[in-house]
Amino acid sequence: MNDKPTPPEVTPNDTPDITSQVTEDAELKLTEVASDDVTIDDQPLTEVQQLELELQQAKDALAGAQSRELRANADYQNMARRSIQSVNSAREQQTMSMARDLLTVMDQFDQALEMDPEKTDTAALLKGVEIVRDTLLRTFESFGIKRVDVKVGEEFDPMVHEAMMKQAAEGIEANHVTMQLQPGYMLKDKTLRPAKVAVAQ
Repeated sequence: MNDKPTPPEVTPNDTPDITSQVTEDAELKLTEVASDDVTIDDQPLTEVQQLELELQQAKDALAGAQSRELRANADYQNMARRSIQSVNSAREQQTMSMARDLLTVMDQFDQALEMDPEKTDTAALLKGVEIVRDTLLRTFESFGIKRVDVKVGEEFDPMVHEAMMKQAAEGIEANHVTMQLQPGYMLKDKTLRPAKVAVAQ
């Protein structure tokens, strides 16, 4: 008679689920891999690969910055060229306008030279010169050029006067004008030519 104990019957439900455990471990590993910032074929980048990627990104950023700089330089050069052309065009137009007005003065000189000196007295000649001078002054004024005539006794101003000599002058304070030797001219608020004067010492 066999007295060995009969082993307990093992059913499928009592067997540990090894397949389930392996699946859970695999899913956990995949979750850890997915948490990496950058992967290649679902594999994390090595340190070298990460550095190479960062280097390429830096090169791309540099290339973009250089491209933007080139475009900015080109735009600046185009703007500068247009500005120079605009200034030159404005200067040329102003010169042409002044030249046209000066032609009127030249015409008056030509008419004066055509006069018969035997039939023209000195008074008429001087009157003609005065007319031409007044026309020229009006032309100057139309372009902002003003004649500067200095009065005796006026305080010397080095910005608009040029002292040619000093002299003793009774009744005139020192550093004041005693005589105008040549008128000056101003272009708006700038001195084209200072008036030449004598100054009291």
